[in-house]
Amino acid sequence: MGVLTVVLKQLKDLRDKDGFGKSDPYVILELQEDKAFLNKGLGKHQSSTKQGELNPVYNETFKWEGIKENKNLRLKVKGKSEQAEKVTG
Repeated sequence: MGVLTVVLKQLKDLRDKDGFGKSDPYVILELQEDKAFLNKGLGKHQSSTKQGELNPVYNETFKWEGIKENKNLRLKVKGKSEQAEKVTG
């Protein structure tokens, strides 16, 4: 078993979802099994929220321990400034 380390450096050119030229993005990182019929979640991490940024810099590190081969890492970029959270990029 191993350790998966992901470094989230930055995002560029996010869409302006609120029309004011700014966004409050954060990233959800979710590790899942790579199996057609069993997509078991192995854990989630969430980055910090960057206020008023369309090109946020994070420099954050996330780790999953006890990892075997063949996993899927899913990233979702969301924005806190929207009424209902929607994918922003």
